[in-house]
Amino acid sequence: MKTILIVDANQLARDYVKSVLPGQATQEESSPINALMALERDPDIKGAIVDLQIGGGLTSGVRFVREAKARRPYVPIIVLTGFALEDVDRTLIARCMDDGAFAIIPKPGGQVTVDQFTAQLQAAVSFALGSQYVG
Repeated sequence: MKTILIVDANQLARDYVKSVLPGQATQEESSPINALMALERDPDIKGAIVDLQIGGGLTSGVRFVREAKARRPYVPIIVLTGFALEDVDRTLIARCMDDGAFAIIPKPGGQVTVDQFTAQLQAAVSFALGSQYVG
């Protein structure tokens, strides 16, 4: 089965992402280092969702994207941010996309509703995995 790797230091955030992807096989990691090791060892991981501000030895989700793409270039990576996109440094967004991020999606709050986040994340996962998301 196609597994999505969810990478976020916050357990509640990982649980929330899983909750908006019912029926989707997932694997969770709180550390980007452990997530990179999971990408190397588990061929069932077909996509990843990572927090832009992830820590654990990597400076950010940008670096995670770069490192993950070096290991598994064809695995789509969706980057989530708790900031409104207009508040995120454009250089950071550009680096994520240049390094191979599939999509950058703002988390709910501020200008993004829970329904908007859910729809955006489900659509991105569906498109990234090449199949219609059934949730």
